[in-house]
Amino acid sequence: NSVNVSTVKTVVKAPEPTHLKVKSGESLSVIAKRYGSTAKQFQAYNNLSSSRLLEGQTLRIPSSNYIVPTRP
Repeated sequence: NSVNVSTVKTVVKAPEPTHLKVKSGESLSVIAKRYGSTAKQFQAYNNLSSSRLLEGQTLRIPSSNYIVPTRP
């Protein structure tokens, strides 16, 4: 009689980042696309008055279930 022993591997997903620092040459639309979002969502989530970014600026990354609020 033989016993078959299998190894169980647990895969732990790393937590998603919540903030990022803007690098030289990055645009809001490129950053948003990288995180599966839109420039409009990033702009609203970070309370930005324009889409212009500065190198070193810190942005919050919206979660995948973030919905852009609409104005009445």
